[in-house]
Amino acid sequence: RMASTRGLGLWLLLVTLSCSVFVSEAAKKAKGDSKADFQKIGNKAVSDFQSGKLDEAFEGFRKLQDMDPKNMELWIATGQVMQMRGQYLEAIDEYNHAISIDGGHGARAWDVYAKMAETLQAAGDGKQAIDAYDLSIRMKPTEASTHILRGNLWQQSDNYRKSLADFTRATELEPSHSNAWSGLGVAMMYMEHVDAGGAPPGFGSYDEGAIHALRKTMKLSPSNMQVLSNLVMAENRVCDWDLRAKHFKQ
Repeated sequence: RMASTRGLGLWLLLVTLSCSVFVSEAAKKAKGDSKADFQKIGNKAVSDFQSGKLDEAFEGFRKLQDMDPKNMELWIATGQVMQMRGQYLEAIDEYNHAISIDGGHGARAWDVYAKMAETLQAAGDGKQAIDAYDLSIRMKPTEASTHILRGNLWQQSDNYRKSLADFTRATELEPSHSNAWSGLGVAMMYMEHVDAGGAPPGFGSYDEGAIHALRKTMKLSPSNMQVLSNLVMAENRVCDWDLRAKHFKQ
């Protein structure tokens, strides 16, 4: 079985950096001793988070929430801590609270729904995860990373047509994203089995389309050995089928 692309896995760092920024910004609004306290607690919470000291980080973020309950980033951070602990329902509660702060339609709501979808997926609830990804994409349809994440989930659910659509859209939105091209290549390799004799526009077969996508991936990420393995598999299948067709014509 060929390897699928995985989630981006970068938002742990992004949440950490985002929390660092919001800690500093919120501290500026505080006065006197409370300003120094907020900054001190915030710096330690972020440091604990980065070091994997989840209990200490959670306690620190909770203290900050008491001091600044409308800071959406702090609720995202506690949701991330809960998710890393494997406490998925509790993580969803934290993300729901984050969304409720701006009425569910703020500039960052799409991102929280994407995080919620990843949590639901980790908890094994693929259907609700898809629903959450759908909400995220409706709020920000131009975000390539969410299409990639949903495409991965469709692929894991053996829904290769929808996976193909998501990865295709991701390559259109962000042509230099290697995960988008890799996911597209794998989706096309699966489609070769699902739709034997079919082909994407501009190619003679889905495997030919896969080769194109995976070669694009290798240019963007030349050290990715799993992509190289998938590429070799697709190239070998095209070669084998061409030789077989010539044999039957003789």
